[in-house]
Amino acid sequence: EPGSTNARVADAARSYMGTSTARGPDGGNLACAWSVNNILSNAGLQKVGSNPNYVPSVEQALQGGRGTAIDAKDARPGDIVIWPNGHHIGIAMGNNQVANNSSSRASFTNLQQLPAGCRVYRLNS
Repeated sequence: EPGSTNARVADAARSYMGTSTARGPDGGNLACAWSVNNILSNAGLQKVGSNPNYVPSVEQALQGGRGTAIDAKDARPGDIVIWPNGHHIGIAMGNNQVANNSSSRASFTNLQQLPAGCRVYRLNS
């Protein structure tokens, strides 16, 4: 629904595609949570996680009330996607794809299939 939290996050993620993350942690190498939280901020939402640059901290906050866990097959644009290892994060973009930071390029440019076994959260606020 236009104007919904999901729609705002998806729009902000689309606008962020191609943005350099070199100012993020470790020169952009560890900037996946940092960039996702920048996108949430750009969408007018509070950043997620007591340490917004650390994926386990972000996931803890999502589990603790900021998000609702949903089945990966029900992922919608704007949902938060966490890789099975718990150390990489991106934003669902529809068509079974997730946008995320490229460590090697230090830019928010990756668009790839939702990884098998990923955890998906819908933001509550």
